[in-house]
Amino acid sequence: MSKWEKSIVGNEVLDGDGFYISFNENKYNSVVLAPFYTALTTLTGDDRFMEISEETALCVDRKYYILRGDFRKEYEELVPKGLNACMKFYKKNKKKYQSVWSTDAKI
Repeated sequence: MSKWEKSIVGNEVLDGDGFYISFNENKYNSVVLAPFYTALTTLTGDDRFMEISEETALCVDRKYYILRGDFRKEYEELVPKGLNACMKFYKKNKKKYQSVWSTDAKI
């Protein structure tokens, strides 16, 4: 089984071969940042900015394929199978769970 490690910025990281998975808890639902997300929602008309939740990201070549929610268990099983297996999982779930912060998100 793969091992998640805490990074210096507080997220959990699971290393793969040439890529990694990053999990971030819901740290952004705060009085300080709420006005920022409200402004982004107002400016863009995209209410996904208000969908503040945990995020799990597939990180490769300085690109971040981010899903809203906790997908650590799924990625733990896929990381040993390689990048293609992880990317397939991301693509299968991005329509429903894609974060606006994902590299390939269309805002």
